[in-house]
Amino acid sequence: MRAESLSTPRDSQLVETDVGFEGDSSFTAHSKLAVMDFESSLNNSPYSSIQDVSAAVATLRGFLTKNLNSQDGSTGSDQEPLLHGHRFLYECPMLTLQEVTTLCQNLYFPAEPYTIATFIIVHTALYYLFRDLPVNDMEQLHMARSEVQSIVNLCIKNSEVACRNLRLVMDASYENMQALMMGAIFAMEVSRPALGWALISAACRMGQDAGYHRLPPYSVAPDQETTKKRLIFWFVYTTDLSMAFNFGRAPNLHRYDISLERPQLPEEMDNEWGEMFYLWIDYADIQGDAYEQLYCARAKSEPIEVKIRHARCLAERLHKLREGFEIDSTNTPYAEQFQDALLSTDIVILSTLTLVYRVIPPSAPHPNQVHHPLQVCKEALLTARQALATSNAAWEILKDRTGEDWRGFIHWSLLWCPFVPYLVVFGNTIVERNRQDLELLEKVVTTLQGSHPESARIDKLEKGCKFFSQIARIYLDQTEGASQQQVRQHQIGAQQFDTIDTLPATVNSMSSISAPTGTSAFHQPDVQIMDAILPDLPLSQQAWNGMFEEWDLGIGAENAREMSSYFEHLAGIGSMSNVLGAPQQEPFG
Repeated sequence: MRAESLSTPRDSQLVETDVGFEGDSSFTAHSKLAVMDFESSLNNSPYSSIQDVSAAVATLRGFLTKNLNSQDGSTGSDQEPLLHGHRFLYECPMLTLQEVTTLCQNLYFPAEPYTIATFIIVHTALYYLFRDLPVNDMEQLHMARSEVQSIVNLCIKNSEVACRNLRLVMDASYENMQALMMGAIFAMEVSRPALGWALISAACRMGQDAGYHRLPPYSVAPDQETTKKRLIFWFVYTTDLSMAFNFGRAPNLHRYDISLERPQLPEEMDNEWGEMFYLWIDYADIQGDAYEQLYCARAKSEPIEVKIRHARCLAERLHKLREGFEIDSTNTPYAEQFQDALLSTDIVILSTLTLVYRVIPPSAPHPNQVHHPLQVCKEALLTARQALATSNAAWEILKDRTGEDWRGFIHWSLLWCPFVPYLVVFGNTIVERNRQDLELLEKVVTTLQGSHPESARIDKLEKGCKFFSQIARIYLDQTEGASQQQVRQHQIGAQQFDTIDTLPATVNSMSSISAPTGTSAFHQPDVQIMDAILPDLPLSQQAWNGMFEEWDLGIGAENAREMSSYFEHLAGIGSMSNVLGAPQQEPFG
């Protein structure tokens, strides 16, 4: 059969449209607000020497505003071969090899009509199985990599078309819930976040309608069918809270309304993969609490002392959870991939920890001095640096493997949680003119390059990170250039003063101030001179905090039109376009 032969009516509410910031990951949303803050501050600056930075920001805004989510309704043949067991079956505990085999037989050799849910489950499962197929398995199956890639592409097309053809109202069944859950994860993989959110929301409602959140415990109902229902509910629960936290939205499922006991180890889930999934439920709980206590509408109105107390408690829970993920994988099936998953989880936890610490204001340098609005507390900065360093270390481990391994790692570690560490380190680069932080940012960009051509989401993330790092580099370069120019002017002034004024004491005093020697002596006036010539980005504390606290930004096409006049003259600046390797931007409107 072909995908277009599906007879189910199209659910128009699941078709993605241009909805401004809705549906984007929080990293994209944070980036957009940061760009608007930069634009506002640079536009108000009287100094023409920051034109290059303004042009870089304009380019970044053009990239973030562009809609990369193209809709592809094409389909193809659906005759994919079956294959043996795979690590995907460990990562997805509610789906067994026998079930995949049976569903494939029902789809490709149907004795009776099959459901659209079966179609989605089969194609998403085959997508993961073939996408991560080891080279030695390809050789055993006598398949070339090009053949495997064509199957992966086919599964993507068929799965996406089927997901967009789901009915708005579906029967509350295990199969339908499984299809919605797998479709949601698949949608995130192929850069369809709005579709993924719609699907997981439907799966949550379906689980509640079916009463899965109130199922009896294993001690009362140890049968296999009830176990499958318990597992899929907890899989939906963790996916819902992770996606909600990433999108900055309230989750569909709430812990206080769930009486279902957690899966039993090892009765319902065995080996280290099961232990990891069990701990991931704990992480989902923390994500839900972090949104409720720190970032929801009610939390924003809480006194800062209350939010600091909540942040400290959440940070302690995350540190304990991080220790819990130190699992011995010596005898684990697919031990290498399990280690990759642990490393990915560490980056996810560090990213969440950064976002939690970000609520805590930094200490002022002096009693009566206000801290810089881009500055964060010490814990947030150290955690952010650790997250980026861990990501770069993962690249050193995975760079010699296939591109699919690294892409999969990025999807799960950088795209399933707010990548706030990058923005925190970026802000500190500007505040402290820190070259080491800049190098850390640029290293992240290097690791993302080479993996994005086949992933729209990674491409978007790589470009966003690249533009931010380039803005930081230009800003720091101009800082040093401005300070050097000012020092030369002081030196020239001192020489002129030496010629005119005959008072030796005055000449000696002026020379001692204006002619510093050595790297450290030159570095100190660097910041002060920069503040005089290239002022720090005049962002208010509220504006910068909003970058981390506002997901539903409420900034749409109307704001873009209001700012179009600002970008029109920047679009004509060719120097930054050449530096960034990007075409000149069209006026926004």
